[in-house]
Amino acid sequence: NNQTPRGTAAFIGGAAVEAGRHVDVSARRTVNADILAGAAAGGALGLGAGIGIVNVSGSTQAYILGTGRANAAGNILVSAHTDATGTVDTYVGTGGIVAVNAALAIYNDTASTSAYLGDGGVIDRADQVDINATGLHTVTAHTFGVSVGAAAGGLSLAKARVAGTIDALVGEDARIGQDSRNAGDTVGSLSV
Repeated sequence: NNQTPRGTAAFIGGAAVEAGRHVDVSARRTVNADILAGAAAGGALGLGAGIGIVNVSGSTQAYILGTGRANAAGNILVSAHTDATGTVDTYVGTGGIVAVNAALAIYNDTASTSAYLGDGGVIDRADQVDINATGLHTVTAHTFGVSVGAAAGGLSLAKARVAGTIDALVGEDARIGQDSRNAGDTVGSLSV
């Protein structure tokens, strides 16, 4: 695979890495989105709408491709982390003989986070191999609406959704501590 991954990525691919101490393949992504939207209207006919929409997507990846090989006298860490926080607030106010408003606040988070040793990847030597993926997603959506008049009404909708994926895995035919080229090469432990 010669394509550069989209999003945030750290990887070893098509190379042999030999470390006298540790190998650390780590990808970190931080997203902070705070949106404030509002509207005010007045007159005989007061109509207003406040709309705020945030869509967070993309990926955070850390991996050793199947074409890669990693060895370390110490530990090998393959780690991906996504930290996403955000708020969408909408305010709307209307006044008049007839006053109508609508407030809409939507936050969609579909970001993915993954850490892996790819299909056919090789690790011959390490004290410890740790493959982990984590994510912290804190999102909120709020709406506030006021209508004043002889005939007044309003509609408010707030929705916050986190639907991304978090995966840590070892691919098919990956070889950990099995292809030792030198006597005494071992992998002490594996944590996924």
